[in-house]
This record gives sequence, C-alpha cells and structure tokens, in this order.
Amino acid sequence: MNASADSPAGRLRMAMWLATPVLTGAVIMSLELVAFRLYAPYFGYSIYVWGSLISVVMAALAAGYALGGRFADRCRTDLALYSTILSGAIYQLIIVYVVRALLQWLAGFGDFTGTSLATLIVFAPSMLALALVSPFVIRLLARAGRVGATAGKVYALSTVGSIGGILATSFFLVPRFGTQATLLIDCALSAAVGMAGLTARKRVALLALVPVIALPAVPQASWPASTIWVSESTYNLIP
Repeated sequence: MNASADSPAGRLRMAMWLATPVLTGAVIMSLELVAFRLYAPYFGYSIYVWGSLISVVMAALAAGYALGGRFADRCRTDLALYSTILSGAIYQLIIVYVVRALLQWLAGFGDFTGTSLATLIVFAPSMLALALVSPFVIRLLARAGRVGATAGKVYALSTVGSIGGILATSFFLVPRFGTQATLLIDCALSAAVGMAGLTARKRVALLALVPVIALPAVPQASWPASTIWVSESTYNLIP
C-alpha cells in the first residue's frame, strides 16, 4: 500500500493486518472442530479418524505456512493475501453443498483412507489458504524492521483467535445453530475478511460479495433417502 504507516489510512491498514490472523485463526480451529462432527456419521469417531483428520490438516497448514512465506517475499501489497482468503471462502461454500454426497461415497474407503481423502478435498484447500495469513502478515508488518517482535505478535494473535474459535464453536455455534450452519458462518467470516482486505480495490472487492450474497441461497444438503431422523446432540451429529 502507498499510504504512510503514520497516516489514518496507514494505521487502519495495519489494524486490518493485525485483525486478520485473529479471525482466520478462529476459522481454522472452528473448521477442524466441525469436521469431527461432520465425519462421525460416515467414518465413526475413532482414534483413527481423529489421527487421519488432524494429520492432513497439519500437512495443509504446513504447506500454507511455506507458501505464504514465499508469496509474501514476492508481493509488495496484500492483494494476493486477501484474494486467497476470498478464494478459500468460495471453495468452502461450494463444498458445503456437496459434502454429504461426497462423504457418503468416501465412507467405503475406510477410516484412514476415507477420512484422509475427505479432509484433502473438503478442508485442506481452505486450511492452506488461511495458513498463508501469518507469514504474509509478518512480512507486511516487518518491512521496517523488528522481525522477531512482529512474528511473535502475529503468532500470538493467531493463537488467541484459535482459542476464541474453539470456545465459540464448542459452546455457542454448534449447540445453537448446528453443524452445517457453523460451516456457513465460517464461510461468511472468511469472505468478510477477504472483502475487508480488498476494499481499497473496489473492482476486486465486488467479487467478495459473491459468497456472502450466495449464503442464504445455499440449499440444505440432503441426507440419504434411508435416513429417518437427524439431530444435533452435545456429543455428536446423529442421523
């Protein structure tokens, strides 16, 4: 950005950069928690499912951190960062619509293979996009020096956001709204972050409205015809 860091526009932009890892950290943990509930009717709730899901998520995050550092060194603005966040939100929105049919098909592959493939398709792309945030924001904020202090601040903010995402998902979103609605809320929050980051570029920012406007129009993903009862409980999603 051309705005000076001491100008009102510059300070607002820096505040946006600092808020981004908080919000995306919350979305990452919310998606991971919801994934366990989403998978339970198809793969069960065993340690194999937990291990497979967490391993793939960690691999996606590792890839995102590495790519985020490389992209940040090549980009002089935050356009790529917020465009990537927006792209991840759009992808996740599409997945919400097809996820049950996809999981029903993958259930035949077993606990490990099925869960791993499901996570690669359903969550890994969005997780990778969100993982770009921390290294990218560190690069944006550290161009004037103090790299160590900046890195510590960004990762601390991301961790605080992750804690908030865990608590909000566990004690409010899932109990009050259910699994699918929580996924849609995560999509909306990611899209809002991308939209806020792109507001300085009006033409690009218009694209950010697509997932937000589309959210109410997303139909409920249908359960198999053999399903006679579905309920959300404290312990799991029970069909």
